[in-house]
Amino acid sequence: MTLTRGWVKMGMLAMGFRIFSILCFVSGLTLVAQPADALEDGNIDAGAVAGAIRPAIDPARPSKGGAVESKVDWGSMARQAALFTGLQHAFRLGTERGTRVGMKGPFWAGYAQSVSSMHGWGDGDPFLVNYIGHPIQGSITGFIYLQNSPRERMLRFGRDPRYWRSRMKAMGAAFVYSSLFELGPVSEASIGKIQSRRPQQGFVDHVVTPIIGTGWLIAEDIVDEKIVLRLEERFENKWARMMVRSWLNPTRSFSNAMRFKSPWHRDTRGGITAGHYRAPATLAPEGAREFPLAAKFELTAIPIWTRFEGTQCAGGGGQAAYRVSADWQIVTQLSGCQLRDLAANRSADTLFYGVGPRWTPAAERRVSPFAQVLVGGNKITRYEVDVARAAILKAEARRTGAPMPAQELYTKGETRNGLGLMAGTGIDVRLNPAVALRVATVEYTKSWAGAIDGRAYSRGLQLSSGVILRMGTW
Repeated sequence: MTLTRGWVKMGMLAMGFRIFSILCFVSGLTLVAQPADALEDGNIDAGAVAGAIRPAIDPARPSKGGAVESKVDWGSMARQAALFTGLQHAFRLGTERGTRVGMKGPFWAGYAQSVSSMHGWGDGDPFLVNYIGHPIQGSITGFIYLQNSPRERMLRFGRDPRYWRSRMKAMGAAFVYSSLFELGPVSEASIGKIQSRRPQQGFVDHVVTPIIGTGWLIAEDIVDEKIVLRLEERFENKWARMMVRSWLNPTRSFSNAMRFKSPWHRDTRGGITAGHYRAPATLAPEGAREFPLAAKFELTAIPIWTRFEGTQCAGGGGQAAYRVSADWQIVTQLSGCQLRDLAANRSADTLFYGVGPRWTPAAERRVSPFAQVLVGGNKITRYEVDVARAAILKAEARRTGAPMPAQELYTKGETRNGLGLMAGTGIDVRLNPAVALRVATVEYTKSWAGAIDGRAYSRGLQLSSGVILRMGTW
């Protein structure tokens, strides 16, 4: 995304919170007009899980079959996510000229061009958009998942393994949502065809939104448990409770609005008035369980460095690994890096995507060596800025007062696609049941994408490390 578009997105975020502020204020005014027994008493749905909850909350509310409901309400979750998506796209269309212009032309051809143009890491957005705005989006969508899971929305921050498992599920929901928002049928790729224009093609949002977004969500859980809860137990003033709940947990408050509840609603305790405030609900302790030492599923963030013939490449990516037996995993990887040592006014990057087997002969040990082979695709993209034409267009823009034309008018691109292969070995060290450290991986890379910019990046030596999130072991 261009720098201008990036700041428009920050403006969109700011406007959203302004609207949210007005919503908080107007909703707060209703406190004056309504009788005390009408305030938020209907918001508590904790009874749905009361069979496993201490008597601090309402009696159990069984499902039609007589059992306590525990399944995720996928229909409600989809409707709330669709509302959130619709609000974002409506604001994009209303404030971004580039998005409106991109609506012209064939829909499916433009959508296919946007999806096929994806490569590399960066997408042209400023730091605040990529590493603040998108994590906010990830946190909101994580809360949308949690608030539609009757048991998981009752979990409060602490050492309970169920809490951490639920937040990892929320990260998965945020990843799916982010991918659909960027590249799905109703996305930036289809509404405005954003990714078809340089430099909007990077994968940074696909990784940052769920990972940092989940960190934001957990931070709000900590603030709610350690600060908000203590303040509202000390003060019975409804205005004070309303403000600390709403403003110290902004993404939770926004997700509440997506299900048409007040921003200060909490599933784990009652309303903000003294007559309806309840002691925080807690789930009964989890029964003793035995967990395997070898993780069923692993998610790894990897920084990488690759040495090609005559140049080098630095970047990052992600891996997902699913265990199919005691000694074998199926691994998928998406990674990219920026090529170095190029001529002035030129840039290039590579993108690898692949799947393959990994052999783990000592998966249950603390130190676990492995060997893997990944087969997929390799995409190399190069851009060259026409400095002379850019200077002419810049002078013309100054003379007429018009904005600088799009980069496509003075930037030439070249792309090569081909079969890609990675094969190598590495060592993982388990730090605790949930986290492991990938000490080092050494891999041979082979690409059949061909030469670009007079160079063939057909063979390389890749070094990587990483942090592994292990699931199914705790």
